[in-house]
Formats: sequence, C-alpha cells, structure tokens
Amino acid sequence: MHLASTRFGLENLSDSSRSEGVHASTLLDRLCVRFGHYEKKVNKSTGQVDPVSDINRELGHALEDTIASKIDKKHTGKYLHNPEIECDGIFCTPDLVFVDRKVDREIKLTRMSPTDDPFDQKLWRYLEQGKSYLYALRRVGEGTARMRRCESSTWLQGRAAKIPRDWYTTLELTVCFINDYRPIDRQIPTWTIEFHIDELATSWEILKAEKLRLEREKIV
Repeated sequence: MHLASTRFGLENLSDSSRSEGVHASTLLDRLCVRFGHYEKKVNKSTGQVDPVSDINRELGHALEDTIASKIDKKHTGKYLHNPEIECDGIFCTPDLVFVDRKVDREIKLTRMSPTDDPFDQKLWRYLEQGKSYLYALRRVGEGTARMRRCESSTWLQGRAAKIPRDWYTTLELTVCFINDYRPIDRQIPTWTIEFHIDELATSWEILKAEKLRLEREKIV
C-alpha cells in the first residue's frame, strides 16, 4: 500500500448557473463582519484576524441545498426551488418559495450554539436574508424585478399588478444546529415569522446602501 498524496480543503461548490453580480448573501456577509455578528478568531502565529471559514460556508450551502432539493422532490409542485431574482441590481436566490401560500421557506445549517429565539442576534443574518427575499418576490409580482429558475436562462418579468398586502410577507425559517444538545424532539426548529411591509423595505434599503459601499470600494 502506498499513500500518494494528501489534499486539504474543499473545491469551490458555488452554483455556476447563478448570475455574476452582487448577491444578497455577499452583502449580508459584509454587514455581519462589520457589525461584529461573526466571532473573530485571531491567528496566534500572526496576530491577525482570520477570515470567515469558506469551508464551513461551502459545507453549509451543500447540505442546505440537498435538504431543500429533497423537500421539493417530495412535494412536487408545492414549491419553486431556488429561483434567481434580480432586484435593483442585487441577486437573490430563495431556497423554497411556496406557490400557493405566498411564503418563503429558508433552510439553514450552522455550527452556532442552539437557540429558541429566532430574534437572537446570532440569527440576524438569516432573518435579514429572508426579508430581502420576500421583498424581492413582492417586486417581481409588481413587475419591477425579474426572476428565473437557476437551470433556465429565461428571465420572467412579473405582471404589473398591485400585490395584496398578505403576499410574501411570511418567512418559514428552518435551522439545523449541528451541535444541538437539546432533546431530539426540540431540535431543528422551524419558525413562522410574519413581517410588516415596511420592515421588508427597510431591510432592502440596508442592502442597497451596502451595495453602494461595495461599489465605491472597488472604485478606490
């Protein structure tokens, strides 16, 4: 027996079908780092702050997408799985958009310690991401944003019609805490959270401001 080599790390698992451009997830990552929502780990050798682990992010994305895909397959026709939305130059890719209930369902997997409170600061990013997706979905319906399935190159423009106030204001957030110490019947909670339209709009303005900040940094 001969061991030829050992490799470390994980190849880039990013979805190649997604459009190039500024994605909501990228903007939220930047906000979390600046607001101190991510725990900073200092490298003892260099004294510098290590960046957020890309490996954990890739593993999380892969497992989250697998779970969402299996849910979509089990309930054929119930969801729109991973559509891509472009709104104000920002790209959003919801996990599972209900077709008949006008609700967005997001699946998250994390190493963070478990919580029973969906408004815990550690879950801020998840809530903001969900709100941005709901806002973008409403804009598609209004005809001021466009959407496509990630496996398709065809963009669909929403019909120009007033959106009823109860459309796409509800988020179903499922969080799989890997290191969950609670009894098994208390693990993997799914919270149903209803937002006011103004809350969605405010969150979107934060993303737009961060996009502008990012663009200015690139110019400098």
